[in-house]
Amino acid sequence: LVTEDVSDKRVCYTIGPLTDRARAIEISGRYSAQGVRTALKSSLEKQYMGVMVFIDGHKTRADALKTANALSAKGMRDHIIVSDPGQNNLLSLGVFGLKKNADRLMYRVQKLGFPAKAEARYRERTIYWVYAEQSSEDELMRLLNAAEFDDGISQIPTQCLPS
Repeated sequence: LVTEDVSDKRVCYTIGPLTDRARAIEISGRYSAQGVRTALKSSLEKQYMGVMVFIDGHKTRADALKTANALSAKGMRDHIIVSDPGQNNLLSLGVFGLKKNADRLMYRVQKLGFPAKAEARYRERTIYWVYAEQSSEDELMRLLNAAEFDDGISQIPTQCLPS
């Protein structure tokens, strides 16, 4: 004898991804206003920024300026000195979306006698998801508008959490 457990009358879904917390709260509020239970979840994600070509190892800004001037004398004028934590006095030659373009510049600078390097760069960002739960006896709420779907926000059916 097989019986189906029909005691759980919930339909659950996840709405997202959202990069703006205020927007996630606004969407959550739209569902809550219609009697749908919601919870806001977040996670950290690494976002690829590109491949940076650079020359590091400068002890002072004056050392970085000397390298920059030597590069300029050899026709390489696109560079900036970076003074961020962990990258003090680093001479950035650019960030490229395609690794092959970064490698091309790195090899060109190395042929000029400079210790250029290339490294992928990422930034961390918080991604928000709205978890929504409603009764299966109600009509499924779809409160996202067309522009939100166009922005890549989805309403994804998901397994309900234990009550």
